Amino acid sequence: GPLDTKEGVPLTVVSTITKITLDFIKEYDPNELIIHPIETKGSREDDLRRFNLYGLFLKKNLPSNYSLFTLGSNYRVIKK
Repeated sequence: GPLDTKEGVPLTVVSTITKITLDFIKEYDPNELIIHPIETKGSREDDLRRFNLYGLFLKKNLPSNYSLFTLGSNYRVIKK
């Protein structure tokens, strides 16, 4: 599919971590949240693919009162 990382398991990890993040936002309603996707010992391309997947999952699922920004190798979620 379009979100295939050619790894399978990392896709599950990305979606699970994103769900935990969204649950945290719903429960605690933070003004700001910084997410730093882990960088592996693997290739830069794999890390970038994983980073982009986090962005896709977050952008698609964030509550409408939050905005997503890229900050270097981090994502910054800010309450509007």
